[in-house]
Amino acid sequence: MELNDNGVKVSRTASDISASSSSDELTASSSDSCVTIGSINGNTITLNGGASAGSSTITIKYGSYEKTCTASVVVTPTETSVADASKTFSTAYGTIDVIWLNTDNSVRTTPNPPALTSNGETMTPVKWTETTGGWDDTPVETTSGDSDWYRYNAVSTREESGATTDNITSHWANAKTSNGAFFVWIPRYAYRITYYSSATSTDPTGYYDGWGLWKAEDGSVKLALDSGVETVTYNGNKYIVHPAFETNLDLGGWSSDLSGFWFAKYEMSGSSYSALTSIPNTASKRSQNIGTQYLWGRQATYGFTGTSETLSSNGTNYTYTSYMNSHMMKNSEWGAVAYLTQSQYGRNGNEIDLNGSTSYITGNGGGAVGGTAPTASGTQNAYNTTLGAKASTTGNIYGIYDMSGGAWERAAAYYSEGSTTYTEGSSYGLSMTQEAKDSSGNYTSTKYITKYGGSSSSSGNAVVYTYGKIGDSTKEVNLGGQDTNSATTYRANWFGDYSNLAYSSYPFFVRGGYCRGGASAGVFYSNYTYGYSDSSSSFRAVLCP
Repeated sequence: MELNDNGVKVSRTASDISASSSSDELTASSSDSCVTIGSINGNTITLNGGASAGSSTITIKYGSYEKTCTASVVVTPTETSVADASKTFSTAYGTIDVIWLNTDNSVRTTPNPPALTSNGETMTPVKWTETTGGWDDTPVETTSGDSDWYRYNAVSTREESGATTDNITSHWANAKTSNGAFFVWIPRYAYRITYYSSATSTDPTGYYDGWGLWKAEDGSVKLALDSGVETVTYNGNKYIVHPAFETNLDLGGWSSDLSGFWFAKYEMSGSSYSALTSIPNTASKRSQNIGTQYLWGRQATYGFTGTSETLSSNGTNYTYTSYMNSHMMKNSEWGAVAYLTQSQYGRNGNEIDLNGSTSYITGNGGGAVGGTAPTASGTQNAYNTTLGAKASTTGNIYGIYDMSGGAWERAAAYYSEGSTTYTEGSSYGLSMTQEAKDSSGNYTSTKYITKYGGSSSSSGNAVVYTYGKIGDSTKEVNLGGQDTNSATTYRANWFGDYSNLAYSSYPFFVRGGYCRGGASAGVFYSNYTYGYSDSSSSFRAVLCP
């Protein structure tokens, strides 16, 4: 059975039909009047919208053969819809639908192939051999022509099947650099979020998509889409092109349209910027201020020669040599990974496990869902074990680790208003923010660092909705559904992950939580920091071809 633009189609094969060639009649029924059965023509069933918005379970029968699906009716916004912040509805749980895009934003059926080469230097594709209880520790080097190198598998979404199946079948593309650092390919995509009141409910309460944040019941818009966001229409729905792949620098974009980017598989480690790497079973690099970590990311070559680049900021030129534009992860890039993780191509609405290693060992898994895993020194469940891999974005060895727990991960993003004590008055963030000024000396965004601004004095979810950014996994995954709410609601995102943004006194961002964060840690965790050197804060590198 499949859903299409015309309704529900039931496909039968010879093996489905009994040897007696049963001539049973195809029938369909709906559990709710919001969706009614229209016509049945051959094996195609047409559904009609009823008197109200809502969801129905459609049951299709053919003899003893029976299948069900969920069909929803919503009132969509219009081009003249006006945002009204007073609109409220539950955003307590959600699912993320992803579609793949070419760089011109045309829809493609498969993800963009990984870009391995920069300036004539090429990363090596890798895969792993599955064993009893996990995978062999040594990766198998392969080639880009290997059909078994990667597969971005999808499972049914809640809207399609009424369930949220944990997808542990995707093999995201992995490659390693000359010095053995592992990176994972995040292909260009657009997304659409559907909200529900709980993890078990099947009736959508609202959406965040190309219309903005809107209510399913009446199509009223709560928040308009951020200015400059690109959208794509597909199968009658408007999707948001994730800004990390686009060119709007203020939304965390790049200098050109990206077919994808490489995200470090583990938190960074290494004794110097020239030895910076991303490998499992080692303590992540910590005890550095955010400015130093930013410089390490910008100068990393991963055993290659790399390419030199000069950027001008406020009349000063800054030149760095790196491989494939290496840099400290931005909030937009973290958000792109987080959303793909919770899409049909990742864990599909199921929380990843916590890295509870108090020794900050990369790739460690706690062996329990979310924040319930106990903390312990050393390694509890290694990255290549079945339990350890539940802490990855795919639930298997091909995903990205340390996204929940481990060390706090700093992002190349800053709050530009208020005190400059930590951005300019000390060495904490100066090495990063000195590059983020225009010719007049005003703070701005670059392809390597994102500026955040706006009032930090408002209360509740208005803080998140005012200066959180589309795609950075802050406001779109907030539990509140309204502007002002209790601290327990507005300071929490999906899965109960902690939600706070940088502000004037704490101008920098950390993501993911840390090993002792418990349930508040996770892919949707966001918090603020001074940016000083501490033993619990690491960072992540990203490569942009």
